[in-house]
Amino acid sequence: MKRIVTVVLVFLAVAINAQKTSFKSFYKSHKENAEVSLNVPGFIARMFVDNDDLGEEEILIKKARNFKILTFTERVDSVSSDFKNFVKNSNLKTLVRTKDGKDKAGIYFLEHKDKIREIIIMSENEGDELVFLGLKTNLSKDEFSSLITEMEKS
Repeated sequence: MKRIVTVVLVFLAVAINAQKTSFKSFYKSHKENAEVSLNVPGFIARMFVDNDDLGEEEILIKKARNFKILTFTERVDSVSSDFKNFVKNSNLKTLVRTKDGKDKAGIYFLEHKDKIREIIIMSENEGDELVFLGLKTNLSKDEFSSLITEMEKS
């Protein structure tokens, strides 16, 4: 009986950890090598935003619980490669990717139970600067859709 309980508990622990793959893990493993690494709680970030200037993105700012920022100017290729593997292994969905010469940008998101739990924005400038912005959110699909529609109009 103890073996069965142990096996079930180990299985549950593995299953729970597999679902919690997020930008937090990427952030923790790369923040030591970053030029800038910031982890800002949502309530602090909201103090610096003027609500009068916000449109539809106000939903994103209000629903974001945490902002993680990483900036790299060295080993950009290595970090970029690690991020590609992270996107692939974390089952992130790609909203948009664009490339102009050596400049690249992408927006990725993590969905769980009909909610957008994370949004990650990646920007690479000519292969010599790489910036990540990770947002921990709790957006519904409708809120996310209206945010994307509003962004397309701008």
